[in-house]
Amino acid sequence: MGAKRIAKAKANTRKPRKTTQQVPQAQLGQWWTPFRKIWAGVVGVSVVLGIAAAIAAFVPHVSLELSQPSDPSDIFSAVAGLHNISAFTLTDFHPYVGLCEILGKRAAEAPPTMSACAGKQAAKMVSPKWPARPLRTDEAYDVLLDDLFIDRSSVGYAEVSVGAKYRLWFWPWTRSVEFKLMTQPIGDGRLQWLREPLD
Repeated sequence: MGAKRIAKAKANTRKPRKTTQQVPQAQLGQWWTPFRKIWAGVVGVSVVLGIAAAIAAFVPHVSLELSQPSDPSDIFSAVAGLHNISAFTLTDFHPYVGLCEILGKRAAEAPPTMSACAGKQAAKMVSPKWPARPLRTDEAYDVLLDDLFIDRSSVGYAEVSVGAKYRLWFWPWTRSVEFKLMTQPIGDGRLQWLREPLD
């Protein structure tokens, strides 16, 4: 009997088992406040914009600026400036002029209503005066159109393109850029260049 009483006393002195109390779902969501939701959205948008900006920084950009002709009666005395507006240097930058169509004086009276060219021009001409060289950021490569077109007195309409081939230091393949130009009569037998999108 004594042994039974001792065992019963030990059983009564045992510590109660710990039970895991489940936290209600409403309490778990209390920490996810509207402010934190807004902050998470801002961080997510910032990450996406940062990735897009990093990708855009490695995309080359070249623009074209045309000067007024030094001789108002000669449209080919204009200078075509190819500007590197990228964040890095373009290597082996080599300008060219693509020839599409050149018509006589009669075409100035009734110029073509539609372009005769489609896309980038296959007939590309270069000049020894335009050697390939690196083009740094914010630097321009000036292309004088009269370096190629010598006899221009009988031109009444012209459609050409100005472009360049180049490479990137982190990209082994050659890239190219091209801008389309066509003339428009402005009176007194004079012409002006118009920028046209490539088809």
